[in-house]
Amino acid sequence: MNAKTLSLALLAASTLAASGAQAAAPATLYFQDGLNGYAGTRDTEIRFPEPNVNGGGNWSVSVDFDDGPGDNNPTHGLLAFDDLFGAGAGQIKPTDVVQNATLRVYIQSVGSGWTWNEMLQPWDEYTATWNSWTDGIQADDVEALAAPVFSDGAGNGAANVVGDIDGYYYVDVTDSLKKWQSGTLANNGWAILPFVGGTNGIDFQAGDDLDYPLDRPLLTVQVVPEPETYALMLAGLALVGVMAGRRAA
Repeated sequence: MNAKTLSLALLAASTLAASGAQAAAPATLYFQDGLNGYAGTRDTEIRFPEPNVNGGGNWSVSVDFDDGPGDNNPTHGLLAFDDLFGAGAGQIKPTDVVQNATLRVYIQSVGSGWTWNEMLQPWDEYTATWNSWTDGIQADDVEALAAPVFSDGAGNGAANVVGDIDGYYYVDVTDSLKKWQSGTLANNGWAILPFVGGTNGIDFQAGDDLDYPLDRPLLTVQVVPEPETYALMLAGLALVGVMAGRRAA
């Protein structure tokens, strides 16, 4: 390979590397009802004390093992973000690499422990009730995964689950997003279930709250777009090398 050919090869490699680095710059995507036109949040609560009542229009979601009257009257929460993946503006592309996904909710009432379990079955926020799920949501690997993606607190009456100084509480849901993007699981959101024995319910603001729209559930996802650019870069470098070798021969 003569000096001129080598110079051209290095120039091509530099150009491809620069374009690859630019394409791979991290991006942050935000999903919250009312933000940038997004309207894909679904949330509801289903209650043993009111087994046929739907809570899809409620402004808050409660998670409690004993929400009276009487004893052992649980309340379960459901939360999902639809239309996360696709080719549209602001969506997670099929080729994006999800680096981090954090869900933020506003805690209206601190309480005892909870678990976040990925839902395996689809649900409708305006028809789901305690009885429609036959004694609430079961984390049995049929209705929801038995292993939670996140858990916090304890099964007692104390305030184990609290927000930060502003009332916000953060859940790492990176694994959920990766499963949904890959197709390992369908995106049915999460069941939010109380610890057995927890007598202090946790309430968080729902996506239907009209008074404080900035405190609705917020999903923040950090991605690296279009990693296939690196493959194109390597293919380009290989092509340059082949062409240079032929010319030298």
